[in-house]
Amino acid sequence: MHTQLLATLDKYNQVTKSYKNVFEKKSDEIKKLMIKDYDKRKQFITYNQFMFITEGEKNYKGNT
Repeated sequence: MHTQLLATLDKYNQVTKSYKNVFEKKSDEIKKLMIKDYDKRKQFITYNQFMFITEGEKNYKGNT
């Protein structure tokens, strides 16, 4: 039973690592698009958009 738990935990860690990598990549893409949008329209990024990206990064970077 212990070995099954370790195997399941290992698989879980592999999946979460993969998800984290995808999330970080997408987060970086969104940041770049927001910066482009700011440059294009000269408008500030909304607070909610900024907080969503920042908090998401903290959560996923903090869980590794």
